[in-house]
Amino acid sequence: NTFTYEAFFIDSKGDTLTKELIKMAFKDSPWKLQKSQSEVVIIYQTDAEGLESFVYPFEKVRARHEKFEQKRKSGKKGWSNWTWLEKEETTGYIFNDSVFWSHPPRGNQYLYTEVSGMSEVHFDQLKNGGRWASSLNILFGWHDFNGRLTSVFEVIEQTNYSHGNISTSAWEISVKSKHSNLGEACNSTILFDDQSYGFVSFDHQYYDGNRIVMNLIKVDNSK
Repeated sequence: NTFTYEAFFIDSKGDTLTKELIKMAFKDSPWKLQKSQSEVVIIYQTDAEGLESFVYPFEKVRARHEKFEQKRKSGKKGWSNWTWLEKEETTGYIFNDSVFWSHPPRGNQYLYTEVSGMSEVHFDQLKNGGRWASSLNILFGWHDFNGRLTSVFEVIEQTNYSHGNISTSAWEISVKSKHSNLGEACNSTILFDDQSYGFVSFDHQYYDGNRIVMNLIKVDNSK
């Protein structure tokens, strides 16, 4: 199925910089980069105007972007269509009898989700007080996020969820993620429906005050 989320990026002052749609199409085919995972295609319907106010968190990357943007504006050959924005990415997920695990959207402003851990649920722990933990070594390629991330998940309670044409009950899961260099990297609240829709909501509060909220609003068959 293809899951459509309404996504918000909120800065440390509480201002909503972007409001856009993210589509996640879950496939049966293996992911080419890791055959043990299935393929999920993530499509960004980017709020380009809002992103003009987004401050990329890594200074060295900001400097590179500025250099490339100057080349584009100057009309330098080969740079006319340059942009740092991603429209689509393909990554992986795992779904079986015991776990649902997926890479989150990490393109554009959502690169922050690298330090809120992976979207992960252990089905045998979906009960009040259920707990699990995971760790992630963030290697070269993620700039200043390089390091070790440890996330602890705790199931709080069942609650109601209603957004778009989705109305259901879901498990509320609290996630605390610590990073070897950043310290307290992210506190998250995830809502997961184990009967019909899977992950229906993410609310990530990051170390620098930025926040990402994603709410499921529609599901389509994507055969």
